[in-house]
Amino acid sequence: MKTLKEFLIGDRRTIAGTVYGTIVVLAVLAAGARAYRDHLWRLDVIAAGSALVLWMAHVYSDGLGESLNLSRRLTAAELSRIARREYSIVAAAVLPLAAITLGMVGHEVFTKRIGRNAAPTVQNQPND
Repeated sequence: MKTLKEFLIGDRRTIAGTVYGTIVVLAVLAAGARAYRDHLWRLDVIAAGSALVLWMAHVYSDGLGESLNLSRRLTAAELSRIARREYSIVAAAVLPLAAITLGMVGHEVFTKRIGRNAAPTVQNQPND
């Protein structure tokens, strides 16, 4: 059974997928950071979607290659094994996306708390 650490950052068998997934997610985050700075949840969705599309393309291409190598169609079980083997592409997105999400949540909480606490102070100041 894999540990959470092995699942999220890969191991010897899954490191290639971890690297691919990390590169794609960080590239999307870097490219979209300025455009989506006020809507980071959209950037999260785009980055997650990009990782999923890369994973699906990778599963498809590996499945196609395996099918051609065997000179037959793959069974659902064989294709499922490929999909599970390549999960690390999607798993690599979890930590960067969690950091963005936690940052958004923390910013919202902090902004609302500061806004609530600052409002009475501003309103109660004497007029000069």
